Amino acid sequence: MEDFSAWSRKAVQTMRARNAAWMDEYAVSDESYAWTYEPAQMVFDRESGPEDGQVIADICVVGRVSETDGMFEWAWAVDDVPEAAKEGLAKVRSFGEENQLSLLTEGCHPGGLTQGKECACITGRILDAEGFFIEPGREYTLLFALHNFRSA
Repeated sequence: MEDFSAWSRKAVQTMRARNAAWMDEYAVSDESYAWTYEPAQMVFDRESGPEDGQVIADICVVGRVSETDGMFEWAWAVDDVPEAAKEGLAKVRSFGEENQLSLLTEGCHPGGLTQGKECACITGRILDAEGFFIEPGREYTLLFALHNFRSA
């Protein structure tokens, strides 16, 4: 790949636009949600509007950022994330191998949440995800790629 920095910046722009689009289309916010590893899904409550109920999206756990040391770790390098919740990451890793991008092939990277967000956006672009999601936590901040949105 000639200019991975430009390609990555485009991934960030694309995924930010897609995030705004799904939040607007489904009238949801990032404040009322729940997710599960099996099935690998996230459920959002709709905000007030013409449709009540929930919106479901399939998830791919991209990775996590340690609140202790600020390291981003790909989900494929984390044993306690079930395979079903990592579906698609092999394609991201293969893309990294084909283009000799250590960011996509090595399990851990410094850079904290900024690095994690970039990796989530890169994953989203490679997998053609409809959006991404960030869940802050006490030990780890989790990053997800979202796809297959539907009303419940």
